[in-house]
Amino acid sequence: MICKYLLGELSERQQAELEARYFADDQLFEQLLMVEDELIEKYARGEVSGSERDLLERYFLRSQERRKRVMFVQALMKYLASLTEDVSRQRASWWGELKSLLHIKGDD
Repeated sequence: MICKYLLGELSERQQAELEARYFADDQLFEQLLMVEDELIEKYARGEVSGSERDLLERYFLRSQERRKRVMFVQALMKYLASLTEDVSRQRASWWGELKSLLHIKGDD
């Protein structure tokens, strides 16, 4: 229900009822924030279906704050991927050097 709310799929009455509930219930509000984060991460990773992407872009991402959060998550994911690539290259280089040393030693 929270996901449908965030994607604008609830009637106005259902939206108002959920809003009244989450303003009164801290746990429900926390759950709403977690679902929001999950949607942003899935969108940033490109892990949403075409119809879900349309709903996200048409309704959920109307908020400038949410668009900024998506851009932040995308930038963070790109940065982390570059770190992983650097570590992989360093590891491969180190492993190659070790194999070369072992090979030279074995030929003596």
